[in-house]
Amino acid sequence: MKRITELENCLQRLANAVLALSDIDKRPELRAAAEEAKLLLKNRLEVDATKHRFHSELGVFKDGLRIIRD
Repeated sequence: MKRITELENCLQRLANAVLALSDIDKRPELRAAAEEAKLLLKNRLEVDATKHRFHSELGVFKDGLRIIRD
């Protein structure tokens, strides 16, 4: 998960740099790609916990206090 976050952050910086270019208006396809990347990156990766289980050396989390509700 850490590598995905690092990749997202890198792409966000790249999109920001592209949009900051002084001649970005001369490259509408580049502007469109950077804006699309920013929009997609705005919504960070979300994983449905009911469909994707991550194995941990700590074992299964026991929610005795019923903090997590389905």
